[in-house]
Amino acid sequence: MNELMALAKDLHAFLASWGFSERTALILPSDSRLLTPIVEIILDPVFIPLRDSGARELLDPHVQRLVLLASTRIAKAYRESIAVNIDNADELVTHIIAATFGSIPPFENSLRKGMRTLGLAPDSFSIGAMRTLAEFYLKHEEEFEKFRKDLADRKTNYTQMAVLGFYLWELGNENLGTNTNIRKT
Repeated sequence: MNELMALAKDLHAFLASWGFSERTALILPSDSRLLTPIVEIILDPVFIPLRDSGARELLDPHVQRLVLLASTRIAKAYRESIAVNIDNADELVTHIIAATFGSIPPFENSLRKGMRTLGLAPDSFSIGAMRTLAEFYLKHEEEFEKFRKDLADRKTNYTQMAVLGFYLWELGNENLGTNTNIRKT
C-alpha cells in the first residue's frame, strides 16, 4: 500500500506541475491519496503493451483499444474518487496516459492546434487521431528519431509520442489565436 501512496503522490505532483488549462487545474485534488485508484489502473497488467509503445504499435487496433480502455477507466475513477464532473476529460486523461505509459501525446489545445496547422485530422482524442499521429510520425521518422537520439545522447530519453507531442505543441503554441494555415506535410 505504501508503494501505491508514493506513486499517487508522484502522479499528483506531476499533474500539479503540468500546466493544464484553468478548467482542468480546478479539478486536481488537494489530497494525492485520491489518485490511488488511478494508479491501480495504470499498474493493471492488461496495460503493459502501452508502456513506451511507439508509432508502429499505435497503428495496432489492439493497442488503440487499450488506450481507449485506459482512458475510460481513468476518467471514471477520477470522477468517482474526486466526486466531480470533468468538463474536459480528454485533456486530463491523455496527460495521465502520456505521462505514465508514453503511448500517446496529451490532447490539449496547443497540440490540437498544431495538428490543425499541419492539416492532420481528426484532432480530437480518438482512434482516428491515434492513427493519424502514428502515420505522421512514421512519415517523418528519420527526423524525429534523430532528435530523440540527440536527446538520449544528453541522457534525456523520451518516447516517440512524447517527441511528437513536443513538436505539435510548439507548432500549435506558435499558431494559437491565428487562423490555421495548413502546411504541406
